[in-house]
Amino acid sequence: MENGQSEQPSSIDHSSILHPAPKLTRENTQILWHQHTVKSAYDFIRGLSPYPGAWTTLRTADGKETQLKVFFAEKQTSSSLPLKGEGGHHQECVNDNSEHHYPLSIIHSALAVSLPSGTLLLTDIQLAGKRRMAAADFLRGAHLDGAVLVEQEAQYNG
Repeated sequence: MENGQSEQPSSIDHSSILHPAPKLTRENTQILWHQHTVKSAYDFIRGLSPYPGAWTTLRTADGKETQLKVFFAEKQTSSSLPLKGEGGHHQECVNDNSEHHYPLSIIHSALAVSLPSGTLLLTDIQLAGKRRMAAADFLRGAHLDGAVLVEQEAQYNG
């Protein structure tokens, strides 16, 4: 060593062993809305964007379900903004046996999901089989009256 200094042994904590992160699969990239606050849902979406992407299930009023990937969202903790078509009412999650339903609203040309800690605005999305687009573009052609985000127990083999 330089200037006659001896090397000091480094202190290594052997009690904490590093483990690799879990493999990202369809099961652990699904947005489980009931487990999230606005901040944790925002962080979950941001952490999985752009690949593989966080996803949820969109169910329209006629009962059709499709996968909705979410690439970007914005936190809206103030519930003072009116929800289009709802007269400003805060929509709560509806429990139905093994499913949780989260009604969608439209705020500032974004899909809004009401969570107990505030509202999350989904601004960059992709429907299954379609191209990725801004929520504002999606809303120009979509008819979402009565649409909900559905969360159900995943039964996947893979």
